[in-house]
Amino acid sequence: MLDRKELRRKINKKYNLTHKEQRAQYYQNHKEQLLEKQKKYYWGHLNQQINASKQWKKDHPDGVRKSKAKRRGLGFIPLNEPFEGAVRHHIDKEHIVFIPRELHESVHHSVLRNENMTEINNKVFAWLNDRNIYIPQLPLIIGVNNYV
Repeated sequence: MLDRKELRRKINKKYNLTHKEQRAQYYQNHKEQLLEKQKKYYWGHLNQQINASKQWKKDHPDGVRKSKAKRRGLGFIPLNEPFEGAVRHHIDKEHIVFIPRELHESVHHSVLRNENMTEINNKVFAWLNDRNIYIPQLPLIIGVNNYV
């Protein structure tokens, strides 16, 4: 059995789907009042909003990073396992490798501008080789036949 809140949500969803034109017209007719109401609610519940946002970020640490990567037009396909002190490095616009922060910050680079990517990626691949971390997909991704 649905509780009252879930039932109301289900009824509202059904109504919203079947009355799109009426809702759009209502919004156009009452736009200023609705915006004023939203603004009043926002400022009246600001601390609650901030706390909810902080809690969500704590509960979903990768969610924030994924959404930022997505916004920047970057993928989030991990090729190795994360470890303590690791940061995410995009070897291209889709794939990430977890590497130590010191290594990641050793070369200023940008995957979006393709700035110093060859240099940082060579360092990353050397670091992976030194630790005997083999990523089977890597040769296909970077287009190299002699990666081992």
